[in-house]
Amino acid sequence: MKRIGILTFHRSINYGAYMQSYALSHEIRNRFPDADVEIIDFELLTKHHIYREPLKYFPYNIEFWFKYRAFKADLQHLPLSAKTFITTNFDLVREYIQREYDIVIAGSDAIWAYEKKKKGNPYWLEGD
Repeated sequence: MKRIGILTFHRSINYGAYMQSYALSHEIRNRFPDADVEIIDFELLTKHHIYREPLKYFPYNIEFWFKYRAFKADLQHLPLSAKTFITTNFDLVREYIQREYDIVIAGSDAIWAYEKKKKGNPYWLEGD
């Protein structure tokens, strides 16, 4: 059985990012029912902190608090990998991907615009 990993920004507090992740993973599962399809559960630690920062100011930003909680709860509807990476250790992520997946699909055009470009970017799967 082939293992297909999707590398994307699925943990963003963003409706488009979430729906793209959901739709892509389900469509690939429909087209390749014999494959094991999952979203590689990776988020940059810096992005994780950016999303959590506004939570410190509860209840003044109650709208964001509810939105954040809803997005985190909805992660259960995505076929996530067994291992979660919230890190800046890109080598750890790359090693996991190379060991676990036969095919990796880039699930979002945003991964190519990562600010450090190619150097150290886990979305570029080759080494540094």
